[in-house]
Amino acid sequence: MKRVAVLAGIIAAMVAIAAPQSAAANSVDATCNDGSCVPWFNTDVTVAWDFSPSTPDVTSSDCGVTSVTTEGESALDCTATWNDPPPGETEDHAITVRIDKTSPTDVAGAPDRPPDHNGWYNHALSVPFSGTDALSGISTCTAVPYSGPDGSAISVMGGCTDNATNTTSAASSAFNYDATPPSVTGATADRPPDHDGWYNHPVSFTFQGTDATSGIAGCTTATYSGPVDPTASVAGACTDNAGNAASGAQSFKYDDARPAAARVEVIPGNHSVDVSWTVPGDAAGVTVSRSPQSGGAPAAIVYSGSASSFLDTGLKNGVKYRYAVTDQDQAGNTTTTVIRAIPTGSSLRPFVGTVVGAPPLLTWKKIKGARYYNLQLFFGGKKVLSIWPRTAQVQLKPRWHFRGKTYALATGHYRWYVWPGFGPPSAHRYGKRIGRSSFRVTG
Repeated sequence: MKRVAVLAGIIAAMVAIAAPQSAAANSVDATCNDGSCVPWFNTDVTVAWDFSPSTPDVTSSDCGVTSVTTEGESALDCTATWNDPPPGETEDHAITVRIDKTSPTDVAGAPDRPPDHNGWYNHALSVPFSGTDALSGISTCTAVPYSGPDGSAISVMGGCTDNATNTTSAASSAFNYDATPPSVTGATADRPPDHDGWYNHPVSFTFQGTDATSGIAGCTTATYSGPVDPTASVAGACTDNAGNAASGAQSFKYDDARPAAARVEVIPGNHSVDVSWTVPGDAAGVTVSRSPQSGGAPAAIVYSGSASSFLDTGLKNGVKYRYAVTDQDQAGNTTTTVIRAIPTGSSLRPFVGTVVGAPPLLTWKKIKGARYYNLQLFFGGKKVLSIWPRTAQVQLKPRWHFRGKTYALATGHYRWYVWPGFGPPSAHRYGKRIGRSSFRVTG
């Protein structure tokens, strides 16, 4: 059997030609003796022909050592004739050598999807590469996954390999990447607290934040209008230019509820009025202002503090004064109670204008030498009672008889007067009137 073997470059392609006695039975069998059958070379190729059996009596054509340096496909053909034994056997073998020394061109990479928000990517992406190759063609190109770090104008390295194993590396197009939420740094109220660190009517908070990469796009504003809460809070958020968001909260003290009204009492005196009050539990202090009932004089603050009473002195007897008692809670909410009083030197009690809900005890100063007193009570301009007590006081009753009629203590305004009596009652000798006063009965 005669064989011609072809050794080419870094691989050896052996072509076995069987030469039986009959030339018509000749056949060709091509195999790769390294098992890879790589069809392309990326360096110059030297082709050498080997004859088997190697005898001196072989005539060959185009079977010398050939160096192939040109890129592309080169066809080579070797013809060998064995002259011994006759008749001569001739075998022909052709091979094609493919060479590609040029790396892929136009290699580039770009993200496989559009940006997530405002030109920024905010979660993992892939950057596939592509290229062209005019000879052997592209075999593979890389796809580079990217999930950080954050940054702007980021590019990654990738490349393509052709079928001759030439490789080209390149940087991808630039892209922006920010997968980190911003930091919420706090919130600013639309005004300072209304009173002593408390807000007592609706307040708005605008949140602020920072972002190291894409920057802050915007933050929310939250408005609070209740309920009452010393640990109130509002929630807000900030978003960066890449679409990442983070939330935060702002706490504060809020109370927009007015305190309950104070219970106020006044006791007129000689050129004075004693004002006292009982305030609700949430009151932090009291302010008392005074103004004359008539005359248009402005109100003056006569007391401010946390006591429960105040004696207002230096007043004019017989003048009606208006007192406004304002209790204030710790958030600055206020409730005002108004009451009126007339200073007097009279010893009669209750004082003029006193409001009662039950039959009052009427008292007056004791007059020296008086053996009895005459007390007269009027209701709506009509005398409804006249009695002669021997002491300087009378406890009114819910019902009484006078001049043949029965009267009941009804809702309305009462006036009363009292005189001292001297000697026996039958003498009807009275002194100067001790005084007059009034009271109002409520239902």
